[in-house]
Amino acid sequence: LRSLPVITADFGDKVLVFHCASAPLPIIADNTIENQREFRSVMEAELPCYLHWLLNEWEIPEELRTYGDGSNATRFGFREYHAPCIKDELFDDTPAAQLMSLIDSATFKRGGSFPSDDEEGGGVAECRLWDIIGDKPTGAALWHGKAETLQMLLTSEGGYFCNVATMAKKLFQHNKCSSLLGRLYADEHFRDVRLSKGDTREWKGWIIGPPSV
Repeated sequence: LRSLPVITADFGDKVLVFHCASAPLPIIADNTIENQREFRSVMEAELPCYLHWLLNEWEIPEELRTYGDGSNATRFGFREYHAPCIKDELFDDTPAAQLMSLIDSATFKRGGSFPSDDEEGGGVAECRLWDIIGDKPTGAALWHGKAETLQMLLTSEGGYFCNVATMAKKLFQHNKCSSLLGRLYADEHFRDVRLSKGDTREWKGWIIGPPSV
């Protein structure tokens, strides 16, 4: 699995990914030379029938010929298929997945900005990323800022102490935050669901929201 690239929007239509399980065929339950020869003979006899069925009887269902937006699936003649369990495992083992995991696990604390519950004002001592005001859209539970700002926040260099700073520093030693956010945005599970582009006239930014309940 590590030899396969992450299945993104610009790559996904070029590959079919199946999850196959091994199962003994009854005809060769005993793996002898004689049974292997019998199996080959049966397959050779059945293939012409299977080919006739494919060419003359079976038709690709219409829902497999087109995408949700109505465009034709032309690369294979039908929509690509990616086994969900394989696709998820490919993503889970990437630095981009690690970044999202750190974002979801991160809590932030800044002295004086988030008073404890027993202090006047009744604030909270810790907050999550989407609680940090920054330049986020008014009234939305979203964080809005630059990739560099996010990296500084996660590594406790942006005016807040972050509980995942040690792991974040290791991640960013060999990965650019902007590149990882781009990989997340390329994944349909995150694009415009958890992560959106938030460019302004002055800088390129990102909008990150909390996980769905």
